[in-house]
Amino acid sequence: MTEEKYKDFLSVDDLKEYLNCSKQNIYNIIASDETFPKSYDISPKKGIRQVRRWSKNDINEWILSREINEEREDNC
Repeated sequence: MTEEKYKDFLSVDDLKEYLNCSKQNIYNIIASDETFPKSYDISPKKGIRQVRRWSKNDINEWILSREINEEREDNC
């Protein structure tokens, strides 16, 4: 049930594969790109190790917005 509930969320390891980049590169993007989607805390209880996930939909929208911005820059 829990896995099904969060199937549209990506861990940092999932992001590595989804974005085809290293974990360090993902952390660099998070630190430097204010448009990168915020993660969600899906920890089952407070006080337990924090479990962060990113919405797959948010990541897709971010990718699309970057592609649109790159096209605009190319056309200027």
